[in-house]
Amino acid sequence: MGSPRKPSETLAAQLNALRAGYLAELPAKAATVEATWLAARHGNAAEAAQLRSLVHNLAGSGAVFGCREVSIAAAALERELDCVLERGALTAGELAPLEPLVAAVVAACHRAANRRVTAEETASTSSDSSRPSPA
Repeated sequence: MGSPRKPSETLAAQLNALRAGYLAELPAKAATVEATWLAARHGNAAEAAQLRSLVHNLAGSGAVFGCREVSIAAAALERELDCVLERGALTAGELAPLEPLVAAVVAACHRAANRRVTAEETASTSSDSSRPSPA
């Protein structure tokens, strides 16, 4: 039986598990952003408001879980959506310029999720390579 974990180690393990879960969900979140954008981009105000809510959540959660790029991209899209939504009468023409910002959020989510996989692969490989090689 191993030695008991220190509370700080337990907390760190719990935080790492939460972060891993968040990163694993990012591709699904990106897909939801894309689908909502496809519905909103033709001037659907309800879908545009839903998209704003999604990116607002990503901006905050990205920051909490150390995904700065996700947070920054989502916050930029949120700001622009706020401006468009405040003007009222939503049209496809007003939303069209937001397409690159939507693409940036989606790409940032996928990059963060891919870095997680790469980090996990590297960790498992490096733990094996830390063993002395047979001579």
